Amino acid sequence: VLRDHALLDGAVPVEKRLVLDLNKKMLEVSIDGAAATTSSAFEVRGNGVLEIKDGFIFGPGKGKDNRAINVEKGGEVKLTDAWIGRFHAKTGNGGAVCLNSGKLEVSGGGLGFWDEASPRQYGADAGNFALNGGAVWASDSNVSISNDTEFGCNESADTTGNAREPWHGGGAVYVQGMKSGVSLRGAWF
Repeated sequence: VLRDHALLDGAVPVEKRLVLDLNKKMLEVSIDGAAATTSSAFEVRGNGVLEIKDGFIFGPGKGKDNRAINVEKGGEVKLTDAWIGRFHAKTGNGGAVCLNSGKLEVSGGGLGFWDEASPRQYGADAGNFALNGGAVWASDSNVSISNDTEFGCNESADTTGNAREPWHGGGAVYVQGMKSGVSLRGAWF
């Protein structure tokens, strides 16, 4: 059982099923992304399934190189009424969620914060940031977002694009790959 506020200071590997029912509580992530690549709070691989419900996950904000969730090779993530913000993948993709051959299902909650209280309550960096896909980056993955999910204050470093990539970057969601599928219903951008 979490108190109102808990601190996660190391990566959590998810290779089976892990359900986090936060019960409207906050999990603060303090992982130092000092390595040559972006560090992730949760690493979901293979048959791993991560389900996060009804709560808040906050990163340390600017100055660190990290993301909330990294998914690889068949891993799955389900976010239900969960809020994820303040992650900055400076050298990687997907500030909140990065998928490579995985599955993401988001229902309600939000990735990044945008209401008028956000700068006062969460700081000027209330959203998520990455090289591509400020909130979600997906390659050869399935992404489903529904039920009033909010995307606010998310940024991408490279939004220039070119003739072969007409919409490169993407502050909210960036999807690539012939095996990818996307479903957006009732999302706020």
